Amino acid sequence: MPLSWFLPVRSAETSRAKAADVTVLWIVVLVVAAVGLVAWLVMRSRSADTSVDSFRRQIDALGPEARRNVVDQVNNAAENELGDDDADEGGTRGT
Repeated sequence: MPLSWFLPVRSAETSRAKAADVTVLWIVVLVVAAVGLVAWLVMRSRSADTSVDSFRRQIDALGPEARRNVVDQVNNAAENELGDDDADEGGTRGT
């Protein structure tokens, strides 16, 4: 039995075919990486949009009359929280 039966024979055609396969593989990897990068950048910019920013945009979209009611409610809630904190400081708590 000749030794060539056990050893693979590489021809120029086989080498070119392997080179083409590797090139296609690299192109696919680069395309997938580019798509992943674009998707990551899009999702990153969306996560920067906080609920506070969304609330402000909604309030800005309202007319002045509707906005006044909401602003008054927010200010009253803030005053109530400040009033509760002041009452706790001078009260009998902790004695």
